[in-house]
Amino acid sequence: MTQSGPMYCLRHPDVETGLRCGKCDDPICARCLVHTNVGARCSKCANVRKPILYEVSGTLLYKAVGAALVVSIVGGVLLGFLTLSGIGGSLWISTLLFAGLGYAIGEVVSLAANRRRGRTLQVIVSAGIVIAVIATTLTVDAFILWWLFGIIVAFLVGLNRVR
Repeated sequence: MTQSGPMYCLRHPDVETGLRCGKCDDPICARCLVHTNVGARCSKCANVRKPILYEVSGTLLYKAVGAALVVSIVGGVLLGFLTLSGIGGSLWISTLLFAGLGYAIGEVVSLAANRRRGRTLQVIVSAGIVIAVIATTLTVDAFILWWLFGIIVAFLVGLNRVR
């Protein structure tokens, strides 16, 4: 369909354009344009949405939070007892234990969320690791400086599970 006068974008009426959606033929500007495999489309026709892997529903979110809380508290207290017993007293052993704890939190959150991924689950895993560190600190009744290295490794490992 041809038009004799200038065309203006439907979403941005002050922007003159020569582009049209390849499906519905509505005028679109460069800001509204979505490149698809079959050409330029408006956002409505492109049907842009997040992949299902990154969509976490309310039920899965609650399961992930609950799983993170349980594993974080139990794992943090266990790590504290291992530190008190002398097993987790060195830099390398405590780093490995924190890495294992980060992995466990990330894996349990991933399983509870049906193997979904995304930023929301990364926040849940991060909060779980912080709760585990607090539980460990309360169990030992001190914060050991070399734990920082292990905590960083725990974040890297745990976040990698839901990235």
